[in-house]
Parts: sequence; C-alpha cells; structure tokens
Amino acid sequence: MRWVRGRSVRGRSVRGRSVQRRSVRGLWVRAGDGPDRDEGSTIPLILGFYVIALLLVSAGVLASHVVGNQRELQAICDGTALAAANSVARPTLHETGVPRDALTLGPVEQAAATYLDEDPVRSGVQAAAELSTDGTRVTITCRRRSKVPFGSVFGFGDGVLQTATAQARSPLG
Repeated sequence: MRWVRGRSVRGRSVRGRSVQRRSVRGLWVRAGDGPDRDEGSTIPLILGFYVIALLLVSAGVLASHVVGNQRELQAICDGTALAAANSVARPTLHETGVPRDALTLGPVEQAAATYLDEDPVRSGVQAAAELSTDGTRVTITCRRRSKVPFGSVFGFGDGVLQTATAQARSPLG
C-alpha cells in the first residue's frame, strides 16, 4: 500500500491501483481508499463486544448468587434434619413394655416446623420429612424459590426453585 502526500491523486493510478480520493494539502492519504471503505465499522464491533461482556458479567453474578443461595438452603436443611432427629423423647414403652427407639412422624414434622419458624431467614423454606423404615433416620427435603439478580435476562424472572436434602440419625438409633 502506498501513501501519497499533499497532491491531488484523483483519476491516477498508483502502483496499478485506481485512486478515488483527493488529498488535502499536508495530510497523508492512503492510496486505494475508495467510497466503499470501512470507516466506522469498528463501532458496531465494539458495541457487540461490550454487550457480550455485560452478558458474561451478569451470568457470573447470577451463577454466584444461585450457588450462595444453594449453600444457604443446604445449611438450613441440615439444621432442620438435626432438629427433627433430636426431637425424639427418651425411649418410650410399647404396649408390650419393650423400649422403643424409633421416631414418629408427628413430632419430627413439628420439630422441623418449629426450627424453620425460629429465624426469619428460614421462613420461605418448605420442608417435607420422611422417616426410614426402622424409624431411626429422618430425611428432610427443603425447597425454596429464590429471586436472583439479572434473572429476567436469562429467563428466571420469577426466581429459581432450589432443592436440598439432608439426612440425620436419631441419637437413640
């Protein structure tokens, strides 16, 4: 490519290329520039990369928020399972007089509900309790819908439904 300085080059040929532009005295003009040159085409490219960068940053914020909420829900579910497993009273007697170490579902669910109601952070959590067949282990499944930043950008405008499961064994079992 050849640069021409300070003279009119319209209609001339520079190294076999037709030159379409006149130069202004004292300014450098690139030989071969024509009316179909690409001036200004970097602005859409820069804007496109800016939009991509914004999407990546917002996806990172969304992902970190969801992971943090999941860890918090798992901690709540673990505490609920421990509270439910510890809800067993001292061994009670069956009708036959044999000590019984098994949990019953009623007190377990009540202990889980009481634990969740103690703290306002846990108020949005829904828990379902299950007992093992031998009645010594309790399994709690917790669910919560969490609002996330930039959720509507990625299709989660009404939040993300998160689920956690925890298991605990009765101290008597």
